Amino acid sequence: MKKQRLITRLLPPVLLVLCAGVLFSGCTSYLVNRGRDAADIITIGAGLGWGAKARVSSLQAGLLFEATKGGLRGGELVSSDSNAGAVEETDAAWGHSMDIQGVLFGGEYFMGCELPRNKNFFAGTETDSSLSAIPFIHRLDSGYTNPAYYMQVEAVAALGISLRLGVNPGELIDFVLGFTTIDVFGDDVGLEEEGFEEVWE
Repeated sequence: MKKQRLITRLLPPVLLVLCAGVLFSGCTSYLVNRGRDAADIITIGAGLGWGAKARVSSLQAGLLFEATKGGLRGGELVSSDSNAGAVEETDAAWGHSMDIQGVLFGGEYFMGCELPRNKNFFAGTETDSSLSAIPFIHRLDSGYTNPAYYMQVEAVAALGISLRLGVNPGELIDFVLGFTTIDVFGDDVGLEEEGFEEVWE
């Protein structure tokens, strides 16, 4: 009898603690995802290079040779050693980012994000696909399926030291709809903290 009373008294607070733990864990993941979605909207970076370039979606024009070394990009604070090992040895000297635009044709890559949120990319006027090069138009290389890449509006200016500023309207939509748990770009990974290494095709 006493045992039953003890169980009856202890059961409600135990269940309350368990429910609170589950709720808190889910709430924390939700808030983390909203914070990352907000960070995805803006790009602010600094690095080394020469020239200037403007970009609206795939359309890119300018004359630029630049490597962004750090800043806010892909929803993460990145530095020159971010995601080490994701870039081929021949390109390792440039770090996780390189952007070359030769007026009509160019190419760029960004491999600085460590979380598996599909923000890294390799793109250019010529890709490893069978598609012919189109002046001013950058397309993602095969193996990269980052849809937000095609919604980026960005400008880069470099005179020894470079500055990169950008905004992504698509990521803004993803951020707003994210409050209803609609994940447009499939980048809500919650409390995922493990790094990953993308395969360089």
